[in-house]
Amino acid sequence: MLQEKQEHFTDLLQQEQRRNMDKTKEALDELHEKQLQKSEELMVDQGRKMDEVMKNELELERERSGKAIQEALEEERQITKEHMEEIKKLHEEELKLERERSKELVKEAIEDERKRTEELIKDVLKEERERSEGVLERTIDKMMQNAHIKFEEQLK
Repeated sequence: MLQEKQEHFTDLLQQEQRRNMDKTKEALDELHEKQLQKSEELMVDQGRKMDEVMKNELELERERSGKAIQEALEEERQITKEHMEEIKKLHEEELKLERERSKELVKEAIEDERKRTEELIKDVLKEERERSEGVLERTIDKMMQNAHIKFEEQLK
């Protein structure tokens, strides 16, 4: 009976731990996904704006129709493109590091939850053991009283 209760409490605690770990993982995954999505949106938006600015600059320079100016703008565009590629690479590296950090945070949260659950299980088992010992002592006392009463009745 005590073993069944202990197993029941252990099962409940483990279920709670799993739910908490699942919720923590879901929350971290959602946060991470939102960060990735926002970063990608910002990169796309920034790229569009840069393209638009470069196109506008090229149009103005074409209107002035200086070939040397057009070549300089093309060179600037190439440099800007290279810079954008470098920024993109840096951003990808940053996202990779963020993913790794998120994984580490999840692992830490899971480990903390496991430790907390272990402590809860120990506490519950200790309380159950103390309660069971109290019940056993009272049962033994009652049996001793009954035996003493029967013994006195037999003596009479």
